[in-house]
Amino acid sequence: MSLEVNSHERSAHIERENEDYKSDLSYATYYTRKLLKIIGVWSLVKQNPQKQELLLSKILIIICSLLMAFIMVPCLSHVLLREKNSSIKVKLLGPIGLRLTNFAKYYSLIYRRNLIMGCLEHVEYDW
Repeated sequence: MSLEVNSHERSAHIERENEDYKSDLSYATYYTRKLLKIIGVWSLVKQNPQKQELLLSKILIIICSLLMAFIMVPCLSHVLLREKNSSIKVKLLGPIGLRLTNFAKYYSLIYRRNLIMGCLEHVEYDW
């Protein structure tokens, strides 16, 4: 004798609308939004940015690039022009390599902004 319970019949499929989905979505993307605003990428990935936001974004991207170059250019010129000791040159390649990878990561983030926008739209759609 076997006792079978059809779980499909027992559980009713009830979909409930989330009335606070906008605030929940804002809460879920809060830290991403803040970080991307600081480095000037948020207005490139958000839906319907205003012209002022795009202009500010371009200014922030230029400022971030200049700040990274401000550190890299003197270090690179010191290694190439002044430093004669090869062991010190090798030691100074670490900060130069770090700065170059920071440049690459920053610009790859900007280059892939459409992918980030798609991910944010997917999160909003699934919410």
